[in-house]
Amino acid sequence: MAGGKVMLTEGIFSLAAAVNVASSGICLSGSGHATILKMASGNNVNTISNTASVTDIVLENFAIDGSTSGGSSSLGNGIGINDATRVAIRHFYVHEAYRTGIEVLNATDVKITGNLIDASGRTQAAPNIGFQQCTNIVVANNICKNGADEGIDCNGATEGLKNSRVTIVGNVIDNATSEGVDSTGLHDTVLIMGNSIFSCADSGIKPGPEHHVIGNMIEDCAVGIDMSSGGDNSVVSNEVRGSTAQGILSNGVDRNLISNNHVLNSTSHGIDVVNSDYNTITGNEVMNNDQGQTGQDGIALRGSSVKNTVTGNNCSDDQGTPTQTYGIRERDTADNNLITGNVVQDNQTAGIIVVGSSTIVRTNPGSTVDDLIADPGASGAIPATHTGHVPLVSASGAETRTLADAAVAGLTLDMYYKTESGTSIAVTAASPINQAGNTIMTFSDVGEHIRLTSIEDGADFEWRVVANDGVALS
Repeated sequence: MAGGKVMLTEGIFSLAAAVNVASSGICLSGSGHATILKMASGNNVNTISNTASVTDIVLENFAIDGSTSGGSSSLGNGIGINDATRVAIRHFYVHEAYRTGIEVLNATDVKITGNLIDASGRTQAAPNIGFQQCTNIVVANNICKNGADEGIDCNGATEGLKNSRVTIVGNVIDNATSEGVDSTGLHDTVLIMGNSIFSCADSGIKPGPEHHVIGNMIEDCAVGIDMSSGGDNSVVSNEVRGSTAQGILSNGVDRNLISNNHVLNSTSHGIDVVNSDYNTITGNEVMNNDQGQTGQDGIALRGSSVKNTVTGNNCSDDQGTPTQTYGIRERDTADNNLITGNVVQDNQTAGIIVVGSSTIVRTNPGSTVDDLIADPGASGAIPATHTGHVPLVSASGAETRTLADAAVAGLTLDMYYKTESGTSIAVTAASPINQAGNTIMTFSDVGEHIRLTSIEDGADFEWRVVANDGVALS
């Protein structure tokens, strides 16, 4: 086919061979979805493809029938373009393609817009739309339904397959048997925005590193947004509802911004952070999760997750019978996280629970553990890194604790005898706590209390007594 415009009328065109876009400057245009291309049975080729490098290609206004009706079908993709520049594929109806509905490889300046792709991967699992090694590609306003793999797949598993400057916007993806959008792997600058994704058997969106996932609606997928293939993502202003696992997952990846999302009615955790560090989780509404009633939470910090900031979220449960176990829960060996300014009301068990001795919990309405520093138990070391209160509990006999010098000046530490099952608790500070040179504070009766503040003493930050009710000093 030489350069120029080719128009086809309405009708069914039975093809013995692929339509080959053999030269540049081609516009192949049908008369809408009543212009139907259908391959002869058993041809292992794409219905439309190119066999040489081409530029300035427009393919538009066709239907491609890959079904077995009428005793014929292709064994290839609906459209397969490889090695091209300035390509537009628009307003196609591709249904029941044997493999991928629309596939573009090794191309620059590509627009795939306004297409309806239904039931791709009829026999061999394949996405509705797939592309690799593309630069400046826009996939917009398509409808992808009933795919036997991903709705949109741009997986760049290796450096040679990565895409650059990708925009996936305004698409509707329904009932994919894998991810709605799979963009894992190595890519440069990917924007996934304003898509509506429903009922995918795997994740709604599975981004690789350094993606912008903004303003998408994701309902009834396994995981709403699954960040387990790369960090440094911005996940902002998405609506994630009814996930059959987690709403948003950050698993083994770091430095993600998870902000202003609505995460509701997940079967498991609303936002699940597993072995992930330095994430900022802020301004999200995370409500009524753990619909599976298996002890899951609004926001979970699990595994060895450290140095995450969880601030300004609403992690409450307003159902008649709450299902969300905790608004925010720290588990396993998670520690040194900052949890401030969150609303955590009316959850099933409590607002917040933490396990890390260096985690800071402060000013969270609905929390009963704000500024709590857990008693480390007999012979344990009381953390000296942040302001808080330590309810001391003895288990047996006379017990001891230690208190290191403060991490900085200006901290306040309240220690009080809460529960007495032993006899006494002696806390030994690393440096004197008053001008008399005392270092040992002995608690003998429930209710005894001492307040310390940290000051600079030369090059050290030492504790000083500012209030004492009944604690013996020596």
